[in-house]
Amino acid sequence: MINKNDLLTIKQAADLIDREPDNISYLIQYGRINKYDIKGNPIKSRNGGISKIKISKSELLDYVIKRDTGIEKERQEKLGEYNKDLAFDGLPEKIRTKHVHRLHQYKGKFIPQLVEYFLVRNFQEGDIILDPFAGSGTTLVQANEMGIRSVGIDITPFNCMISEVKTRKYNIDPLKEELKDISSKTKNFSKKFADYEKEIKVLISQFNREKLPELEKRIDKEKMKTFANEIEKEFKEWIKEKGFDNQSESNDKQLKITNSPYLQKWFSKRSLKELIYYRDHIQDYQNQDIMKIILTRAARSSRLVPHFDLASPKEPIRDAYFCFKHKIICYPIQKAIGKLDLYTRDTIKRIETFDKLRKDVFTKVLPHDDSRYIKMEDYLDEDILKEKFNGIFTSPPYVGNIDYHDQHIYAYELLDVPRFDKKEIGPLSNGKTKKAQQQYIDDISQVLKNLKKYMKKDAKIFFVANDRQNLYRDITKQANMTIVKEYKRPVSNRTERDKQFYSETIFEMRYI
Repeated sequence: MINKNDLLTIKQAADLIDREPDNISYLIQYGRINKYDIKGNPIKSRNGGISKIKISKSELLDYVIKRDTGIEKERQEKLGEYNKDLAFDGLPEKIRTKHVHRLHQYKGKFIPQLVEYFLVRNFQEGDIILDPFAGSGTTLVQANEMGIRSVGIDITPFNCMISEVKTRKYNIDPLKEELKDISSKTKNFSKKFADYEKEIKVLISQFNREKLPELEKRIDKEKMKTFANEIEKEFKEWIKEKGFDNQSESNDKQLKITNSPYLQKWFSKRSLKELIYYRDHIQDYQNQDIMKIILTRAARSSRLVPHFDLASPKEPIRDAYFCFKHKIICYPIQKAIGKLDLYTRDTIKRIETFDKLRKDVFTKVLPHDDSRYIKMEDYLDEDILKEKFNGIFTSPPYVGNIDYHDQHIYAYELLDVPRFDKKEIGPLSNGKTKKAQQQYIDDISQVLKNLKKYMKKDAKIFFVANDRQNLYRDITKQANMTIVKEYKRPVSNRTERDKQFYSETIFEMRYI
């Protein structure tokens, strides 16, 4: 039994270590810390109200100290020396994804604090900077918040839309009315469907409560996948005994709501109907782009995927499964309306927050174009071109690492957005061969050479890159530049089950 004076609520525990309540729940779920009742007795059951769960303060602090010490030791062993200021370990998720930065998930984006670190030390209010690989607009948002003017370029129309939605100045009240109106109409439409999930969720809850504690005694961490298969098989047999027909709407192979094979494969019938209803009514409103972002964000979260593999699922999952994240039987989502409603409210809140922080400075996302060949004269006023840029802060694609189009395929299919896969620099499809590496060197150096005429002579150029192939020496040489300084930054993969460390290098460069 734990002393009552040592007990904290989940909220108090989160505040103590400067994290969010979800982070504490995560530690409980994964067995990092124990949970207790209000008297200090260990709680073994998976159920019970969150408000009744208590945490041991001493256990939590002991875990944090051991974790931080272990992380630091493991990093140094794997990465060698690095700049500790750039780790940003102490920041809670809420701060790392503050305001509009979380309007849409974008794999590979850097955190805003990294941008802030370099902008505040190298630029000042009134300067103008360029991001030639704008992605989801992190640099542009942070530059605006700091009173720095900025321009963003990206070859992908969908990325440009994300950046534009984040940086745009809104008339808040009319925006809120529109977003709430389309959400309300979609809710009313959704009520027409029978809620298939109710019965299966009741059975899942009963199984997890009654059966799983006994089954967990068989868990062998070295054979977790085998155990998961056994649990799933036992669950199916159990609900069959209960007389439940485990055939969800998502198993309807004849779905003809859309001609898209991808959408038919990855969404339940109900989810797809809700998403398409929302999409087809966007044209009735003024704030269409922001509705498209809400729609695609909800679509990403409504796919038939397991909870532990949201970022890069290989195949849809249609039946109950053992969840590696929650360590219980879970079920794939069958409706999108909950996510549409959640992200509508979240989007309004984030835009209102940024609206109070943003500065009245020039911030522009150019129509999608290729930074290797772009002519700024086609987009920018003569005054800006004459003044020239004070510098660049960007993160280019890496060699053969991510398919930036495939990660948003749900958006392309729903919105019929044009794709420019073959024009990407360092595409995943080309791999990491010597030929692909040389092409990458040629492409990145071409970007730098093309942009030189728009830069001031003393322009500061910062590229955030995972340069495992050591290509940036050749890139700078080919672009007639010099590397002034390199900053090594440790990165922990937070979105995948593989939590291995890796490092990024921030190259500070100058034109010769």
